[in-house]
Amino acid sequence: MQLKLELFEESLDKYRKGKGFNQKLLATGKPQGTFKRGDPHPTVEGLFYLDYRKDSNRENWVVLSCLERREISDKIYRQKNKEHIRKRDRERYKNDEEFKKRKKERAARYYRTEAGRKTNIKANARYNKTEKGKKAIQRYRATDKGKIVLRIANGKRRSKIRKASVGLTIEQEDEIKQVYLHAVRVTNKLQIPFEVDHIVPISKGGKHEPLNLQVVPRTWNRRKLNKHTEIWQGL
Repeated sequence: MQLKLELFEESLDKYRKGKGFNQKLLATGKPQGTFKRGDPHPTVEGLFYLDYRKDSNRENWVVLSCLERREISDKIYRQKNKEHIRKRDRERYKNDEEFKKRKKERAARYYRTEAGRKTNIKANARYNKTEKGKKAIQRYRATDKGKIVLRIANGKRRSKIRKASVGLTIEQEDEIKQVYLHAVRVTNKLQIPFEVDHIVPISKGGKHEPLNLQVVPRTWNRRKLNKHTEIWQGL
């Protein structure tokens, strides 16, 4: 171990130049992009790749302590200049097709993860509430694919309702029809869309029966989803 340490120290001394190293002697001659920051030098032990100097068309190799200091200073700079970096990168890469391709691949990998899926669901929910999002949904539902997706979703919901309404009497079924007709009458009267809502959502064990139904505004119902069991207090 001692012999290896002595050889390591001697190999570095051969390339020292002032406070740094003779980068001309350390240059590998390989093109820019071959190495990533932190990669070890292919022939000299103890040196790591920092960056590529365009003025001299050579790599810049440093010891580990220098690499760590640069990482810390770069992190501080990025935190203080986030907006400037975003603007600079947009200008730099807006016409770079290779960069756009890598960015799409990186995003696709992220959205396949659990955290990515949760982020995507939240982002879509926020977008769907905007005016632009609502119009996009309407356009999508007007397409053949959108109609098929809507039919599948409605079919699943009807299936859930059928399973939650097992054992209803004829009187109860008539009452349910009257609740839905009341929603239509209120909509026509007020010119505001109303819907029938399950107070206790079916997904949380609620039943499709008269006592669990209420007529509510569509906007209130869409905000509620299946998050809670509140009763609408009216206008």
